[in-house]
Amino acid sequence: MNMLSKTFRALAVGCALTAASAASAAEQVELKFAYWLPEKGNDWQTVFLPWIAKVTEASGGTLKIRAFTGGTLGRDPAAQLKMLEDGVADIAYPAPPYTPGRFPDSEVAELPGLFKSSVHASTSMWKANEAGLLRGLEEFKVLGIFSSPPFSVHTARPVASVADLKGLKLRSAGAYGIKAVEAVGATAIGMPMTEATEAISRGVVDGMAAHPSILTQVGAAGVAKNHFQVKLGTGAVMLLMKKSRFDALPEAARKALDENSGLALSKAWGEANDGQATKLLEAWKAPGSGHKVVEPTAADLQALDATFAPIQNEWKSGSPKGDEILSLIKSNATN
Repeated sequence: MNMLSKTFRALAVGCALTAASAASAAEQVELKFAYWLPEKGNDWQTVFLPWIAKVTEASGGTLKIRAFTGGTLGRDPAAQLKMLEDGVADIAYPAPPYTPGRFPDSEVAELPGLFKSSVHASTSMWKANEAGLLRGLEEFKVLGIFSSPPFSVHTARPVASVADLKGLKLRSAGAYGIKAVEAVGATAIGMPMTEATEAISRGVVDGMAAHPSILTQVGAAGVAKNHFQVKLGTGAVMLLMKKSRFDALPEAARKALDENSGLALSKAWGEANDGQATKLLEAWKAPGSGHKVVEPTAADLQALDATFAPIQNEWKSGSPKGDEILSLIKSNATN
């Protein structure tokens, strides 16, 4: 091969590599992930950061996920679904209680006395979605459905029994989350989690219904230091994309998302939240913590079961597939 031929061959190889590189770059898609909670929170650090890394690597360079944490694209939890629908975000983290009526069957997550743990709730919700039992999700690609550990009551002043809940004003959300609070004799005040800390500090409410991790994420653990472990409903959130946006992705990107989402992601979220709840409660029980954790008596628990049963029956009668959903939850062994 003469020198001229070698030169032409080198140029041809160089052009081919440049073209391949350009094609690869052109195929990479950036997805905007809107997350309204702080990036230092347990969910983001232990679940979503590793998830982004796994999906990005598995996509073979076809996908880049750009995170907007702490509400950078919009802090209002009630606006997350609209941001997704309007194309402001490609992946969003909406909470069904903030969009009443859109996901009616997902209200099952709010039922008091039903779930044992976040893993139980999260895997049950995913399995119900996979079985096609949850209305309102038809236009979305569901990457994960998550439900917190059962909510308890966190207040600025001590609560030692169910009787002490009567007359308290407690931040709550969701139709059945509010019913649960009212069933124990408290007054439910609807407001986003992100507004609860200031409301407790100013005396607008006496406390909030929430799980331990969310208290630390929104700063309420500094003002609501009394924790009464009554098991209310859970807080549901979803990881969603518009189906049309997902379908337009390169095949390798779709495969990466599919293989790293679903039941495994929902279970991982549940494990992270159960673990964090246990860790926080142990710390709050420690002498000198400034916190007080109170467990209901056996008599209180028995009374609560009787109080919560009508709420579960009311929900079941209003959902076309209520029996199927409740049966799935009660038989779910992944808890």
